[in-house]
Amino acid sequence: MKYRAAILLWLLCCHFTVAAYEIRQVDVHRDDDAFRMAFEVVLNASQAGVYQLITDYASLHRLNDIVLESSVINEAGKGRKLRQMLLHSCVLFFCKNMRVLEQMEENGSNEITATIIPGQSDFHEGTSHWRVLPEGPGQSRLLLDSTFRPAFWVPPLVGIWLIKSRLQHELAIMSQRIETLVKE
Repeated sequence: MKYRAAILLWLLCCHFTVAAYEIRQVDVHRDDDAFRMAFEVVLNASQAGVYQLITDYASLHRLNDIVLESSVINEAGKGRKLRQMLLHSCVLFFCKNMRVLEQMEENGSNEITATIIPGQSDFHEGTSHWRVLPEGPGQSRLLLDSTFRPAFWVPPLVGIWLIKSRLQHELAIMSQRIETLVKE
């Protein structure tokens, strides 16, 4: 009888510590050597707080462990910045370090567009569009639509469903960390 009460108490505690974020959509498509990724997640964090975290380029490693390095190397004013990153990601047995140099354009409140600089990145081309929208009191909706063409070989065994699964995993980590960091 004591054990049942202890287990019930443990289950109740675990229930209340579940993350508040909700992943609503994750899509990954491949067309020859080009990829398109999109996601939508609702966060239990303010729009301003989320926007501030995802535009703090020197601290992106706090949001996800795949970011080894990230920094702004040039500011062109009016929300335009040149950002460099070093990423490390693994899908099954395929691991890759990736250099990314991007021109960032921010509107200062809810949108960011990142355009990959080819020749200085491990990608031939790519564009990402981030939006942070209000969802409700103390909540926001984070959306990403990204297309890119890697300059490296992606094994055919690394299928779309594996990439989507990895993206969902990384999105869950990022969402939980954003909610925690906004509250701090």
